[in-house]
Amino acid sequence: MDKLLLRALSPSSCSLGLRAQPGARHAGVTGLWNGRLKIAVRAPADDGRANHELIELLANLLCVPKNSLLLISGEKQRLKQVSLPLSVEEARQRLTAHLEQP
Repeated sequence: MDKLLLRALSPSSCSLGLRAQPGARHAGVTGLWNGRLKIAVRAPADDGRANHELIELLANLLCVPKNSLLLISGEKQRLKQVSLPLSVEEARQRLTAHLEQP
């Protein structure tokens, strides 16, 4: 989990590096890819539908309101940065459970 791309933005917020996989058969966390959390979403990558589903899925995984997440970069790319309303330690702790599931 040390390789997870998390950077502190303030004491109570951080950014998370993601790799999106739009148009997947099943939605969810699929592992790590070059330090980024890899998340598969069912929605296709058109008109922001995949980004919307990605934010909803991430909000559910982290147990935070979806309006508290902000897409910082990568709106039209697979590699994305998302701002989280959690400290680096809290985000790492919440994500660990999802990465360790079989």
